[in-house]
Amino acid sequence: MTTPIPTICVVDDDARVRRALARLLRTQGMQVATFASGDEFLAWPVPDGPVCLVLDIRLGEENGLGLQECLRTVQRRLPIIFLTGYGTVPLCVQAIKAGAVDFLQKPVEESTLLTAIAKALEQDRYNQETQATHAGLVQRVATLTPREREVMAWVVTGRLNKQIAAVLGVSEKTIKIHRAHMMDPRAHLKSGKPEKLPSPVPPRSGRARLRHPAPQNSSFATRWAHRVRYAYWGADTARGGTRSDPTSSRCVASDD
Repeated sequence: MTTPIPTICVVDDDARVRRALARLLRTQGMQVATFASGDEFLAWPVPDGPVCLVLDIRLGEENGLGLQECLRTVQRRLPIIFLTGYGTVPLCVQAIKAGAVDFLQKPVEESTLLTAIAKALEQDRYNQETQATHAGLVQRVATLTPREREVMAWVVTGRLNKQIAAVLGVSEKTIKIHRAHMMDPRAHLKSGKPEKLPSPVPPRSGRARLRHPAPQNSSFATRWAHRVRYAYWGADTARGGTRSDPTSSRCVASDD
């Protein structure tokens, strides 16, 4: 998978500053988009890759802080680095409190600017990953049944299965099944219906041969328990998996 090239947006009303910053950043392998005003930037479609904004405070009749406030209302909040020749302590405090990554004075050292940009790009990558994770969770929650949502509301409070079962008036086994559907991302089909869980009892036609018959001189109860234990063990190995022999520490594979 190809890593997206970072894009740096430069918003400054001085054309010489825009050209100088664009030349510097392109030598670092970054894509650069320059804008003379905040309105131009707002009309620009933001790409999917990591993006940050290098913003001046004074933009002719506009104000960089006003653009920052406007960007706080959009879904994707880009990290902002202020670069200005008219910085004051109150402006710096206001910008940082509003979420700016850094507040730099012109002229600025190249290393200082590049360090701030690297920090801003890393922040944008993290924000995009967080948003993608949140969107995935919302999509999964939308596939839950009403009962599973009701169970989930109790699960997130830290209640045990038996406590939830008592509150909802169902068996603890039912709560375990609902909980398995919620935790397993493969437990739902596209239709939103939960997949049918495999039966714990093997079908009669698939019953495996007992490999370790019980001693003949043992009691009836002991022989019956022995037979049931190996029936479950044999059924699991017959499906193609491996499972530890109940009477030994070695792992026995299926003959199939």
